[in-house]
Order: sequence, then structure tokens, then C-alpha cells
Amino acid sequence: MKTINNVIQICLSSSLGGVKGCFLLFTLGFTATAQELTKPEDFDLPANTEMALEITGSYSGDKQIFSQTGGEEYRFNSEGKLAQLKKMITNNMATQDVYHYNADGQLTKIDYIFGTKDGGMSSSSTTFSVEKKDKEITYKRRADKGYTARTVAYYNAADELQSKNFYDAKVEPWKKIEYNGTKEYRVKEFKDNKIVSDIIYQNNDQGKLVKQLKFTQPMERKSKEELTTYSYNDKGDLETKLVHYDNQQGETPKVMDIHVTEYLYDGDIWVARVAYRHLYYSDPSWVEVTIRRIKTADKMYSAKDEKAILDFCKQVYQHYVATKKQAQPPKNEYNEPEK
Repeated sequence: MKTINNVIQICLSSSLGGVKGCFLLFTLGFTATAQELTKPEDFDLPANTEMALEITGSYSGDKQIFSQTGGEEYRFNSEGKLAQLKKMITNNMATQDVYHYNADGQLTKIDYIFGTKDGGMSSSSTTFSVEKKDKEITYKRRADKGYTARTVAYYNAADELQSKNFYDAKVEPWKKIEYNGTKEYRVKEFKDNKIVSDIIYQNNDQGKLVKQLKFTQPMERKSKEELTTYSYNDKGDLETKLVHYDNQQGETPKVMDIHVTEYLYDGDIWVARVAYRHLYYSDPSWVEVTIRRIKTADKMYSAKDEKAILDFCKQVYQHYVATKKQAQPPKNEYNEPEK
């Protein structure tokens, strides 16, 4: 049985060019669709990534300091598959997931460890299996206590993915994804055999999400549409997200919220990003920050030093303050601050 002495401690002062802060990484039960999220690209990392450390936090414009709130460490095996994921939940809790594969590279098991600073530890595991029949593939996810979830994927005669159906432990459907080629897919969620969520996603030629259309009251005659659009910079990284007010079909949607992300690069790979939004009730005293250090097969990507990161945060924060007022969407009942 693992003890707290097995917990790995990572100090950012040594791994991120002097950014002060230290956190414990014990581990996290990662709940994503494991059959799909095992490649570096699934985590917005270069395809040949061997290891990556990602730190999240906020930058205070008033105090001009960075405060860490979270962290993740990714390790990939020689086949380019995720081998280990460590994640900080709070200053006192963290998780570690260990991924296992068969000779064909198929995910078969994930071991989860959860730990706390006071020495508390717990562990569990999930096993995975795949069954193929004609143009149908069934993925099964089985937890320690017997809970089994199923995902069934259907393909056409040309081996193009048509749909995925998701079932809970009672073999009741709770989600379905319908694919229209590679540029569009539709996600529906169910409860008591009724559609409770219905969203259409559209990608560009590079496979990047550019449009999301959410139906606020699925299956209702008076259902409204909520549009969100995404745009990218010349390096293919998300730059602007525009969230619109819901509207009746045929109406011209109006912008409700503006999300902006700016990046610090090492070559073509971003090593720090600052995100902010333009809303009347958003707090102008801080912005969200993500810092990365990435090791690939042939290079280490990172910011030059702590000063470079803090200078970048300060620069973006000043830009945010300068543009906040002019970039804000029209004020109305939805984005009025509470009094």
C-alpha cells in the first residue's frame, strides 16, 4: 500500500525558471473518455511530447504577482500515449493516474491514487475493453465496484464515423454524438428518454472549433439558439471567443460576452497564456494565467525566466484594462452587475 512518502513533490522554482511556488502531486481520477484522450494532441501539446508541466493561476494587476491555483504533469510513453497524469486539486489534495496499454496500444486500465498532505491516501482502478462487430465498435469502462459504462460507435460502408451512443450502468442512453463528416457534429444529452441538451459544433478545415450553436429548450417550439464563435491566431491557437445572447431562429444574435487569450511563445509553441473577458461584472483586478514547460523528443520549450513571464502578464493586464471599456458588449438586463 502506498504511503505519503511515495507522493512526488514538484517545486516550480526549479522546473519553471524561478516562478515561486511548490505543490504536491499525489493524483486525480481523470473522468474523460479515456479511449480518446491519450495522445499529446488531445491536451493541446505537440505530437512528440515526452513530458509537460502546466501551472494555472492568476495575475494580480494591483500587486503585480502570480498566484498558483493548480497544476498538472503529463508523461507520455515511447509510443506517444499518456502514461501518467498528476494533478493538483488544492494546496492539500492531488491525484495521480497511471495508464496501461496492451501490445496493440489499446488502453486497458487506469489506476487512480488520491492523496492529501495529512497522509490520507486512497486508490481505485478502471478497466477498458473493446468489442468489434461489423461496422460497430463497443467500448466498455468498468470500475472497481462493478459499474460499467458503454460507448457504441457506428461506421458507414466507407468506415467513416457516423455516431456514438453513450450508455450508463443500467444500459440507458444518456448522450449521443452525430457526425456529419469531419466538420460538424451534434451532441444530444438525455434524461428519462427526453433531450435535455442539444448542441451543434462546427470545425474549420484545420479541425478547429469555430462555431457552437446551443438550443436552450430542445424539442420545444419556442426554443432559442445560443451562438458561440471562436477565432484563432496565425499559429492556430484560440484567440477570441464570442458568446451571444440567445435568440429566436432567424434573428441576428448580439454579443453578450467576449473572451480573449494572448500568448507568450517559444518558437511556435506557447509557454504562457493570459485569458480575460469583457463583461460589466468581471473583476478588472486580475487575469487568468497558464504557464507550460514542455519536453519533446528534440527540444525543451519554456519561458526564458520568471521575469519574462511576469513581464508578459503585466503587459497583457495593461492591454486588458485599456481595452476593457471599449470592447464591452452593450449593457442590458443579462450583463448588468448585481446591485
